[in-house]
Amino acid sequence: MVNSIAWCSSTTKSCSFWKIPRSPASGRQFEHHPFFPRHVNTEFILPFSRDRLRMRVWGRGSGETLACGTAAWTALVAVVLAVRV
Repeated sequence: MVNSIAWCSSTTKSCSFWKIPRSPASGRQFEHHPFFPRHVNTEFILPFSRDRLRMRVWGRGSGETLACGTAAWTALVAVVLAVRV
């Protein structure tokens, strides 16, 4: 399902991964995982180039969402730190 963690932050309660799953329910598995007792936002990231990426977001407590500023910031940090694009 997911091959590697790109970024985790206890401050933003976010966790990003380098793969986009077929099912949005994958985010639910991470939100309720025992490793995150206070739950977590989950971003699945697929970088295409220096200025483009695809992302699916599972919002903590809200499910799959199209709008999440924290997720956008977390995805940017993950890509920059990994120098993937």
